[in-house]
Amino acid sequence: MCSSDLIVDLHGLPGNIGIHCRILRDAQLRRAMIEAARSIEASAYETDTEAGDLVAEAQLHVRQAADSAFSAKTTGAREAVAAWSEHIERLRESPDGVTGIRSGIDALDRHTTGAQPGWLVVICAHSEMGKTAFALNNYGLNCLKSGKDLLVVSYEMSVKGLGGRLIAAWSGVPSHIQRSTAISADDARKYQTAKTKVEELPFHFIDAPLPDARAAAMRLPNLGAIIVDYLQLAPPIRSGRGVTREQELASVSRYCKRELARGLGVPVFLLSQPDKASSTQLPSGEWPRLTPSSSKGAQATQADADLMLFPRRPFKDSPDVDKRNKAEVNDGKDRHNGGRLFTGLRWNGARMRYEEHGASGLVQDRWQ
Repeated sequence: MCSSDLIVDLHGLPGNIGIHCRILRDAQLRRAMIEAARSIEASAYETDTEAGDLVAEAQLHVRQAADSAFSAKTTGAREAVAAWSEHIERLRESPDGVTGIRSGIDALDRHTTGAQPGWLVVICAHSEMGKTAFALNNYGLNCLKSGKDLLVVSYEMSVKGLGGRLIAAWSGVPSHIQRSTAISADDARKYQTAKTKVEELPFHFIDAPLPDARAAAMRLPNLGAIIVDYLQLAPPIRSGRGVTREQELASVSRYCKRELARGLGVPVFLLSQPDKASSTQLPSGEWPRLTPSSSKGAQATQADADLMLFPRRPFKDSPDVDKRNKAEVNDGKDRHNGGRLFTGLRWNGARMRYEEHGASGLVQDRWQ
């Protein structure tokens, strides 16, 4: 087997391949250091060599040994400027300056320029606020409709439930109506049309530890984005005696940023729940507005995230329909453009997504 064949086979192995690679690199470095020590020892016994020359030669042997094991290279200013110039050109070529994956909320997309490759986007919301729907039906479906593969790493919802949400977003037929035996002829027609279209989408689902999910993502031909649902249920990368819960959550967040987002060059949407202190309704019945410090594992997610979004339906339990469907998205942290609050949105329960209020026709045209 040639070396290229071996690399292809390694990519298909589970996530612990990274551990084996580090062991091999460590062994290679040790062998190189042993050879360097032998050469230094042999030169030291040669009495006709100046001591200063021996030191220089020893330094050269050690540096060569290190270079053989660590091949990482720096990037110069020319390459950095070229990458930035290319990004600027793509922004100028876009009619509205949005080059990343869109959310379907124009004001939010213009502000963030869309979810960009390499970004970690943390979406934090109270239970039943629709954070999975926001990730899947606002960002994810736009990724799918662009022809890119979408990988959903779900530790909470089944693939059946995710499929129902995609059909609801496409058809406007809510999940509970899809399941009903009394579904109308019109809704049945919409359901069948959406089902046929959704079946062809490059949507992939996995319930596995993150390193295994990364290996699966590397096999996708045209990966566009990854959704991880959610932080607190993900098996920690770092665990064991003496490891705190905060450190476990930090290991998940850091892996999503370094190995998934930056390592694979795609935006990663990491869903998160708020801490208990932020999960109590106000006396008015309103759910409180969240901030970056509200997320469980806040220190890690704040450090790793390029973008932190907090979708909220402040009166989701109200008996008044208009009030119940009021929504907003707080851009609580934006590494590139600065945070901003987007109000005046509405929750579309039938399509299970956040929309701009009064522009449902425009949004609907974009999705169908």
